[in-house]
Amino acid sequence: MKRNKPALSANLVPVSKRLIVGMVVSFLLLGAFVLLAWHYPHLAGFDRSFASYVQSFRSDCVTACMKVITYLGSATITIAIAVTMLLYARYSNQKLLAESRVLAICLSGSWITNEVLKTLFQRTRPEAAPLVFAKGYSFPSGHAMISFAFYGLLGYLLWQYGRRRYSLTARVGAFAAWLLAIAIGISRIYLGVHFPSDVIAGFAAGGAWLGGCIMALFVIHAQGSVEEA
Repeated sequence: MKRNKPALSANLVPVSKRLIVGMVVSFLLLGAFVLLAWHYPHLAGFDRSFASYVQSFRSDCVTACMKVITYLGSATITIAIAVTMLLYARYSNQKLLAESRVLAICLSGSWITNEVLKTLFQRTRPEAAPLVFAKGYSFPSGHAMISFAFYGLLGYLLWQYGRRRYSLTARVGAFAAWLLAIAIGISRIYLGVHFPSDVIAGFAAGGAWLGGCIMALFVIHAQGSVEEA
């Protein structure tokens, strides 16, 4: 057992550095959210100009695409992906069980946190007629926050898989997941159901939660390495 200590220390040092970086990034994103939460009543001019710019691209074709993109950030799709991952890990590849559980926690935790934040701030949605139906409060955007956390983590898992297996397909999938998270947020502005500041705040809050979930994976993997040693 003594012979394993140097190896264990070597494995834990990079994990500690990653945790520190993760905490710094998460706190910075959390700070960005707090600033937006404090100042969003004063961002009316920015919201109007940015929303007008995004909505200037409206057309039947673009609107149809944006409706599909926004649907990919819905509870129906994200829950289906999370459940599929859990079932696949449980019955086909138990090595992915920890990752699939963290992904499910990432989804449920971001949803619950978003509901709490919306109830806390109670910002009404834009008054202009939206192109899709949306209910509830506006700040922060649930689609933006949940998608940034969920698809961000899914992209991270795909990237790590691609790095280990030298899979270009997995890496492309990772970038696709990350771009989709951004596109979902933009679609909410385009469709007129959120102010730009709602979406940016959603990205910040979702990013902070995403950082916490990735740090949880660091700890889980580090514990697994120690147990194997």
